[in-house]
Amino acid sequence: MDSGQQAEPRSEAVARSSGSTLVEVPSRIQNVIVYPDRAQVVRKGQAGIGPETRALVFRGLPGTIIPGSVRVSASGSAPAKILGVETSREFLEASELPEVKKLVDEINSVEAEISRIKGQAAILDSQEKFLNSFGVALGGQVSKELLAGRPDLAGVDKFVDYLGTRLQSIQKGRQDNARALAEQQAKLEALKKKLNEIMPAGSREQSVVNVLVEAAQSTQLQVELIYAVSPARWAPVYIVKALPESGEVELTLAAVVTQKTGENWDNARLFLSTSRPTAGQQPGELPPWYLDFVQPRLMRAAARDLAESKMAVEAEAAPALAFEETAETVETWLGVNFEIKKPWTILSDGSERRVPIDSQKIPASFDYLAIPKLQEQVFLRAAFKNTLPYPLLSGKSDLFIAQDFVGSLMMPLIPVNDDFKLFFGEDNRVKVKRELVRREKSGPAFLGKNERVNQVFRITIENLRNRPVEIEVQDQIPVSQNTKIEVKDVKILPAPSSRDEKGILTWKLKLNPAQKQEITIEFTVEYPKDSRVMGL
Repeated sequence: MDSGQQAEPRSEAVARSSGSTLVEVPSRIQNVIVYPDRAQVVRKGQAGIGPETRALVFRGLPGTIIPGSVRVSASGSAPAKILGVETSREFLEASELPEVKKLVDEINSVEAEISRIKGQAAILDSQEKFLNSFGVALGGQVSKELLAGRPDLAGVDKFVDYLGTRLQSIQKGRQDNARALAEQQAKLEALKKKLNEIMPAGSREQSVVNVLVEAAQSTQLQVELIYAVSPARWAPVYIVKALPESGEVELTLAAVVTQKTGENWDNARLFLSTSRPTAGQQPGELPPWYLDFVQPRLMRAAARDLAESKMAVEAEAAPALAFEETAETVETWLGVNFEIKKPWTILSDGSERRVPIDSQKIPASFDYLAIPKLQEQVFLRAAFKNTLPYPLLSGKSDLFIAQDFVGSLMMPLIPVNDDFKLFFGEDNRVKVKRELVRREKSGPAFLGKNERVNQVFRITIENLRNRPVEIEVQDQIPVSQNTKIEVKDVKILPAPSSRDEKGILTWKLKLNPAQKQEITIEFTVEYPKDSRVMGL
């Protein structure tokens, strides 16, 4: 084809090159598998073919189809053979887009309704003027009758009542019209805003899939077209309710699904998967593993790079690092798939659609944790095992105690049968207080060289609930990092349930209703005089 010729549509070129007839296949979306970064769409259609080869054409497909992802299968009452599949592009003017046409039709309908309401308002104005003119005429007639000495007062009263009723009706109609007009104008503004959001600047690219088929005899083909598109994604979200009275945690799992692939998924069956289709179809090849002596110059460069990378890591926030690691774990977890039984419609506008997946109650044990040195609050804690048939994937979780919202957090990955603990915020019916009772500093004894600091702390825990509670309390004593600094004369009452090498003390307590428990911690730190002890 020379440059002076007009390019023919790709589908027609394919058809003519094989001497076949072009058959457009109407199709609709049946299933959509949504992955973390894309979606796989399954369309089904029906077409009749004869002994001659026919090119089946799927038009109006999104321009976001990922190259190489198109697959086609067909079945019919007689054998048929797929000779080839090609994907091409075409451009559709903005006014021809289905979603644009739909919005334009809605806008025209609303504008027609606004015109009708304004017309009704004009009619009411005319009626009011007409009735008021009667009132003026009646006033003149009554004046004449009064002068003549024969007024018809009963007739006047009747007409005045009629006039008042009609004017009230007109006023009510005017108010109803004003309300309806405001509603329609707001609707019109919203529709125009939406149209501006989805209206592309120029023409929109669409995909066309051409399928060449061959059959020995006439048959009706059921054709299935599969392709991958992006951007589309889903992410798990949770509602976790603590139910201490029944010893359970109610866990509701949903998916936030969003897509801007260029086509709406209307009334489609959804499947949600954590697999990554981008992982490839083969494992790859191992590179050589070389060993050699480190050169001094390279050592210095490596040390510099390590220092710079350490500074970069320290500059990042710890929660962000934890989230990234959790997300990576979820991304590499294979075989987690959810089938949504109810069909859903997901619009291609980037809006988030919350799709319910499952809701279950899991047995849980509840206790409290208090670390009063950090904050004088007592936190409700639930411990449970993931007895669900699927892992709990990392995702945003809204936490409730019964019906009361207490906050949100990121749920980490919890594999099947793994134990996990979850905090549900402060319980102000269980109190904790930590106070410094005594701090005494003494200088060196006669001929001594060391100074001493003696400290006594008291922790008070009180249960204001009408039921027994189990509470874990944590505190600490200092741990020397220098042989010249000694921690001695340690007295802890009552004795802690555990004490580790870092000086962390843990008590496991059970308090009855209205019961109060005290813990005292005393120790002495001895160190060389005139020394500054960090942390004391």
